[in-house]
Amino acid sequence: ELPLSKVQADSLRERKDIVSVEPMSPSTGAPGHMFPYSPNFRWNNDRFGPLTVPAKGDTLRIDVANFPLYDRLISRYEDHSPTHDGSRIVLDGEPLERYVVEQDYVFVLGDARDHSADSRYWGFVPMDHLVGRAGFVLLGQDEDGGLRSGRWFVGLGRQGD
Repeated sequence: ELPLSKVQADSLRERKDIVSVEPMSPSTGAPGHMFPYSPNFRWNNDRFGPLTVPAKGDTLRIDVANFPLYDRLISRYEDHSPTHDGSRIVLDGEPLERYVVEQDYVFVLGDARDHSADSRYWGFVPMDHLVGRAGFVLLGQDEDGGLRSGRWFVGLGRQGD
């Protein structure tokens, strides 16, 4: 799948080596079918957020309504066991109202907005889970949506490499 303009798609349809070109259908999903999977956050591809990505040392205000945003972060990545008793969040036998984040996180987005499995589905990713970096541009587009043939498979120069 490639996100193409109508002009680009029509151009591809004219090629004899292309069997078919079909439009991508948006997969906005039903509200609540994205991170944090809670009726308190009725987000979808067209309306997501606002959301602040936690960083080490940040103090998060925790309550029953926003707990779905931070439950996985606290329990899976920071190795604590918060519980929800219906009216409050409890950690180590004490009500959890504030939580100090122990590590840095990122919110990862794929390059195909409507067809990417990314942080809109998984949530926050610990910085130490990142294992790679971009090495080249796969497809380049100009400001009019046209293809920039000179930008296909071009390596990304980095300072210090």
